[in-house]
Amino acid sequence: MPGTDFYCGGEYSFGNGELESGLYQEKNSRTGENRMFRFFNIEDLRSIVSCPEKTILVCHVPRKFDNLEACIDMAEFGEVEQSFSIEGHKFPKNSVVPYGFAVQLVNAGAPIKIKKENRGNKDLKKLYEELGIKYAVSGHFHESSHRANDSLGNPVNEEEIVPELFWNSGYCDSGDCGILTVSIEGVSYKNIKLRK
Repeated sequence: MPGTDFYCGGEYSFGNGELESGLYQEKNSRTGENRMFRFFNIEDLRSIVSCPEKTILVCHVPRKFDNLEACIDMAEFGEVEQSFSIEGHKFPKNSVVPYGFAVQLVNAGAPIKIKKENRGNKDLKKLYEELGIKYAVSGHFHESSHRANDSLGNPVNEEEIVPELFWNSGYCDSGDCGILTVSIEGVSYKNIKLRK
């Protein structure tokens, strides 16, 4: 499933019900320039997924979970408490700043609160549960790289064949990736660190 729900200027996004899947053009409110983007309506999965017990959904964004210590959607980030500008960059109140950069800004005195929470997509959680999706590979949250859990948020061990798996296979900047193995009994995963 292409796209992301956290939009940072990329060309692919997804959502639930706002638009039909397709190619769109929008005007950048900051620069005034037009740009193209592709939108995927997640409701289209209802007609695509015909055999959920054999479906492995691959999406940049994971569904929502509730276990900070084990789940693939745990994120650390900074949330702007009061609008401010620094070196020509504007940071509106309630905007989200990546963790490493947020720490630097906090050390420089910026009004940012560091947070740690499960940030998976609630609409995906609902849809996966309704459709019976039990296997999904995602990334997105660097802090959760190489984590794996079941639908209840319990950790899943590497190379263990399981009947359901939600796995953050990692992110390429750090050299994190992995191998997903599919068998009749279920699936298993193996994390790989390319930089080792």
